[in-house]
Amino acid sequence: MEDNIETLLKSAESIVNRSGISSTLRPTAFGEVFRVLWQTDSLGMPVTPVERQQTLGNRPRPAPPISAKPAALVQKLIDDGFLKQPKRDIDVQAKLQVVGFNIPRKQIATVLVRKVRIGQLQRDKSDNGYVYFTS
Repeated sequence: MEDNIETLLKSAESIVNRSGISSTLRPTAFGEVFRVLWQTDSLGMPVTPVERQQTLGNRPRPAPPISAKPAALVQKLIDDGFLKQPKRDIDVQAKLQVVGFNIPRKQIATVLVRKVRIGQLQRDKSDNGYVYFTS
């Protein structure tokens, strides 16, 4: 069973590496390629969740890649200079949705507040709520 998962992971990684996709979109592309490989058999025919369950038993799903976690995504936006100008949490959410990550606004706000607490971001109150920016 683990060999099947390892094979799928290696196949997905190989496909994404050969595709020339930008590093920003690689986690999303990897997830989609893995999902498609996971849902098909070696001939490309769809495999139902029941058939997959019979193959693997009751194993938990693998955790998402670390780069797909909200804190890492917000850090990438900081590193890319997106927060040089003041942005609201909804602006950060919209930017992440554009690149394929649908993260709840509350999770984004939590990450932004933590970044303020450790000194990576600053926060000011505006008419529309709080805005976050780098110093």
